[in-house]
Amino acid sequence: MTNHKIISALLVTCGLVWGQATQNQNENAARMAAGEPPIFRASVTARTAKAINYRHRSGATKIDFRGTDLLPNSRGEAKVESKQGYIEIEVEFDNLQPATRNGVEYLTYVLWAITPEGRTSNLGEILLNGTKSKLDVTTQLQVFALVVTAEPYYAVSRPSDLIVMENVVRKDTIGKIEEMDAKYELLQRGQYQRLSNPLSLKADKKLPLELYEARNAVQIARAIGADRFAAETFQKAEKSLSAAEAYQARNAGRKPVTMTAREAVQTAEDARAIAVKRQEEEMLAAERLRSIDRETRAESARVAAQSETDRVKQEAELVRIKADRMKLESDSTLMAARAEADRLRVENDSRIAEANRLKMENDAQKAVSQVELDSAVKQAASAKAEAEQFKQENEARTAAAGIEADRIKVENEARAMAAKVEADRLKQGNDASILAAKAEADRLKQLNEASASTAKAEADVLRQTNEKNTMAAKAEAERLKIANDANTVAARTESDRLRIQNDAKMAAAASEADRLKQENDAQRASSQAELANAAKQKMQLETEKVELRILLLKQFNAVLQTKDTARGLIVNMSDVLFDTGKYSLRPLAREKLAKIAGIVSGHPGLKLDVEGHTDSVGGDDYNQKLSENRGTAVRNYLTKEGMAEGAVTSKGFGESQPTASNDTAEGRQKNRRVEIVITGDVIGTAIGIPIASK
Repeated sequence: MTNHKIISALLVTCGLVWGQATQNQNENAARMAAGEPPIFRASVTARTAKAINYRHRSGATKIDFRGTDLLPNSRGEAKVESKQGYIEIEVEFDNLQPATRNGVEYLTYVLWAITPEGRTSNLGEILLNGTKSKLDVTTQLQVFALVVTAEPYYAVSRPSDLIVMENVVRKDTIGKIEEMDAKYELLQRGQYQRLSNPLSLKADKKLPLELYEARNAVQIARAIGADRFAAETFQKAEKSLSAAEAYQARNAGRKPVTMTAREAVQTAEDARAIAVKRQEEEMLAAERLRSIDRETRAESARVAAQSETDRVKQEAELVRIKADRMKLESDSTLMAARAEADRLRVENDSRIAEANRLKMENDAQKAVSQVELDSAVKQAASAKAEAEQFKQENEARTAAAGIEADRIKVENEARAMAAKVEADRLKQGNDASILAAKAEADRLKQLNEASASTAKAEADVLRQTNEKNTMAAKAEAERLKIANDANTVAARTESDRLRIQNDAKMAAAASEADRLKQENDAQRASSQAELANAAKQKMQLETEKVELRILLLKQFNAVLQTKDTARGLIVNMSDVLFDTGKYSLRPLAREKLAKIAGIVSGHPGLKLDVEGHTDSVGGDDYNQKLSENRGTAVRNYLTKEGMAEGAVTSKGFGESQPTASNDTAEGRQKNRRVEIVITGDVIGTAIGIPIASK
């Protein structure tokens, strides 16, 4: 016997304190009064039990059952035997008490098998015979723990947390005890009672227990909301319960009452399970919608906050642009005033330059008059010198021509007098010109001085006006600057306020988004865990199929030649197992087929397609008939050995599907054969696919 490595497996149970249970009762009573389904809440409680991996087909072993604190004096013993494709459990219990001692809503006990992955399987109802009970059940599970719980009816699909007995490993128990964290959900104590206690049972020993269970199951299904979420199935359960009540009312006998009541229990449990599933789906859908709505609101708040921030920034920018525009206008006014002052200064300078030009012209004319006067003086001096020369010549020639000398003297004096007169005239004209030029210069000087004074006065007026405008512009600029600074400070204050408000909204939105993300991550993790668990179970199932296929291939090969193909396992029977040219089985063939039937019968779910084949010797009709007869002979023998007729089919193909050439004796011998094609889901090949479609 393998050494037992006893390790506890956590059985996660749902338990709530009494105060919470009372609060939930009031809440569910209010919800049911409003026509809404009740809400179940659970907290986690740890419990230990031992799960055993029973050896495959290694004989029977025994385990004990020990009562928990709820039923401490109860005990039991079970014989567990692994057989071909299933495990058989024969269990006997003693010192059991009625389940109603745990609450009037609990009517019976149920035996459960629990896998390490938390999958629970209802193995059957434990019916009391006094304080004793006996139960013979089977399970497809390989590794499991056994517990007994108190339940309101036999067909529950999830155990309650009223565990009254657990399996105990004996010293002579054959199997392997491994460490496992078995996590599975249990309905909390009082779960049914807080459905407003629909039963208020008072036991009547004259009524069958099954009728009470049916009433219990229908009432619980209705309280869960099955009449709304699984109306069709729930109506069937009510009809079955009404039929059972009718049988009981007319004393039709215990058997029809029990049969119909158990049908009502099963249908009511199906309705309850469907209702719970649909409610969970609706709750998940509603939660998804709420999550989307929360995310939408958070995004809208973030967008609104961002829009508000952008608006404040735009308003601040507009204020800044307005201030800049007013500053530019002030600078433009100041520059215009400066430009006007510069223009007036340029005009004044041009007038002063014009006056200087006129003065220079006057000075030039005066210089010309002086030159002309100097020329007249020179001419007079020259005439005088010439007269002296003439005088000397005349004196020299006095003697020669006295009359001529006197005449020349007279002429000379006349010329001198005329020159003097002309000189005087030129001098007088020059003096008059000088006086006129001087008077014009004085006039121009006075006019220039008057223009300069006027220009100066205008410049002073313009300067004063410019200074006033500059002072006004400066004052306006200062006012605008002060107003702009005030607006900037107000805008900055408002921007800071909005930024703080926006930051608060953004923080709240981010917090809400993080919370929603955590919720979504938790839901995603839960979904991924469920998917991983499903994938693990599927992989284990596929592995078991492959292992069984390999085992069957080995077992069939030990009897007849067998090969593994996409069609399934093909067992080949050569023609030496038949009488020559006939379809009667020889003793050796019957022996081998009996072994084949024995192997197949140990694995429910397998299907056999018997196919007859011949070589090309003989006519087509003869070969077709011979192949069909040989296939039928094999099929009849297999069904005679205990195989179900629906699990074995036969067909003849004549010479249409040779596996070797019919030109040689060896090839023809290979073609004369009967093939048994073995398929089934249990070995990974679909059952009942027609050969033609394959």
